[in-house]
Amino acid sequence: MFNFMLRHSWRDISRRKCNFCLAFCSIFTVVISTLIINTVVQMGPIVFLKLAENKIGEYDAIFVPNDNTDDNTVFWNYTKVMDTTHSQYNFSPRKVFEYSNLASDTPTKSNPTATTFTGFVSFIDTSQEKKIGIGTTFPFPPQKKGECLVSDSLRVLEGLELN
Repeated sequence: MFNFMLRHSWRDISRRKCNFCLAFCSIFTVVISTLIINTVVQMGPIVFLKLAENKIGEYDAIFVPNDNTDDNTVFWNYTKVMDTTHSQYNFSPRKVFEYSNLASDTPTKSNPTATTFTGFVSFIDTSQEKKIGIGTTFPFPPQKKGECLVSDSLRVLEGLELN
């Protein structure tokens, strides 16, 4: 029975080569399209997560204290938060300050065309972030006491020397 079906199919393929090629290509296209769509649907959340991490960072939420002032003097007590939550959440302490260059080229009445550089200074516990898996793309080793990382533009602007 199996030999008969093979002979019949082979004879049909040899007689109608164009029909066989069209049918084979259409089935091949449908199968490949289905596989690609299935893979994209399965990998979609990972792709969107990575795109979001590129723009924002590798974290889910930022908790800030209720501070009605603009002087950045209210902080969370990280140790107390960890004690209160019994360390069941993956927290990493960060603090971001706005930085303004107050050098001699700051605009004044006598020199109104001088420019002021404004940026941000971030304090990050890199070892804690790597431990909980949110600092995976931070390419620098943990800093020792008295060390810091400074962008090259800020280093040039402030005239800092490398040590």
